[in-house]
Amino acid sequence: MNENVTTKLKKEQKKILAFYIVFFISIFISFIPVNMASLFAVMICVCTLSAIYSVRSTAEEDGITENHMTYLIRTFWRANLYMLIAALFGLLYLTIAIDYIALKPCLTYIADHGTYIIRNGTFDIVFKIMKPCSDVFFQKNQHNLVIAAFIAFFPTLLYLLFRCIKGGMLIMNNEHVPANKL
Repeated sequence: MNENVTTKLKKEQKKILAFYIVFFISIFISFIPVNMASLFAVMICVCTLSAIYSVRSTAEEDGITENHMTYLIRTFWRANLYMLIAALFGLLYLTIAIDYIALKPCLTYIADHGTYIIRNGTFDIVFKIMKPCSDVFFQKNQHNLVIAAFIAFFPTLLYLLFRCIKGGMLIMNNEHVPANKL
């Protein structure tokens, strides 16, 4: 190989590796339970995904860049599907495991005064009524809520980590992702 081709391959390799890193970090940060961090991460993820689609559309057909961009795109969409399925399992766990007794006094009050609340109230009134019960509810169910979040998000993060590491290792060796593994 001449020096120009080697330099081009190294640049391509670094660009693809950067996509893997930015892609995983943006998705990982979006799971942090801080609104601004999650919003920022989602914006980075959307921009990265747009860039991945753009790079793939201009890449050489059947080239290493097109191959790895396709792998990243499929990783993104499959991860969303897996997260949806895992979130349903997390919701099912919550439905079974949560102790709703802590909400009873507030829900009884809302039921007894429902007509008044509907006619004269806003959601602010409902939130004020529910505030004391919600604090107790979260204290009693904190463990179950953490388990449900783990069920909903951990499998997807593990899948993303696995795919990004696998793709990163392949690109470091300047290899295509096998067609049956895309």
